[in-house]
Amino acid sequence: MKSKFGNVFLALCIFALALPLQAQQRPTTGGAIVNALKVGQWVKFQGVPRPDQSVTLAKIKLVTGDFKDDDWQVFGPARALDAQKKEFMILFLRIKVSDTAEYSTDAIDKEVKNFADLRSGMLLEAEGTFLKDGIFLAADITDQTASTDAEDANEVEFFGKIEKIDAVKRTITMMGVTFHITDATKLKSAVK
Repeated sequence: MKSKFGNVFLALCIFALALPLQAQQRPTTGGAIVNALKVGQWVKFQGVPRPDQSVTLAKIKLVTGDFKDDDWQVFGPARALDAQKKEFMILFLRIKVSDTAEYSTDAIDKEVKNFADLRSGMLLEAEGTFLKDGIFLAADITDQTASTDAEDANEVEFFGKIEKIDAVKRTITMMGVTFHITDATKLKSAVK
C-alpha cells in the first residue's frame, strides 16, 4: 500500500525536475527573442528582404564557438557588379572581393574562376571580414544558384556579430543592415 507521503514526494520530485526544463525553453515571441540577444553575439540570420532593403527575419540561429574576424558570411542575390573595383552588393551591403579571393560554384555545367564570371542575380555566398568602414572584404565567393531551392532564392543569410539592438522597434543591426524580428521569427541554438 502506497502512502500519501510517497505520492506527494514523487509529485514534488517530478515538479523539481521539470523546472529547469521550463527555464531552458527558447523565447517564442518577438519581444522575448530581442531580449535574449546581446550586442557582440555571433548569430546567423535568415530572412526576406523588404522594399527598403531591411530584412524580415524568418530564423535566427545563436552560435557559439571560436570565431575569427574572417568568419563573417553573406548570402543573397548579387547586384551592382563593378568589375573595375571588383565589387558587388547584396542588399545595400558593399562587398569588395580581395585580389587573392577563391571562387567556386555548385553548378555542374559551369565554372566560376574569377570576378568576370559573376553575373547580377546570381545567388552568391561571400565569406570574409566585415571592416569598420562598413565594407565586407570577401576572401571566398561561391555561386550557389544551382543548389538553392526556388523558395529560398528570395531569402538572404547573414552570419556575424550583432552591432545594435532596438528592443522597442524589435530590430537588430548587423553589417549595417536592419533586421526586423516578428512573432513568426524562429530562434535556434547551435554550436559551430
